[in-house]
Amino acid sequence: MSNLSRRTLAALIAAAALLPGAAFAADALKEIRIDWATYNPVSMILKQKGLLEKEFAKDGIGIVWV
Repeated sequence: MSNLSRRTLAALIAAAALLPGAAFAADALKEIRIDWATYNPVSMILKQKGLLEKEFAKDGIGIVWV
């Protein structure tokens, strides 16, 4: 019988399946869409003060509130 357990074999297959996807880089992020609501005080403050816009502007990423 082989020295590989079923768990080890499954882990090797899973790792091999993920490797080709790691070779491709994603496109640069240009915009983030964020949902906000009047019943959520955190989202209201972030939107009113423009905190996310200021932080992500450094990286050239826009914020769109929906």
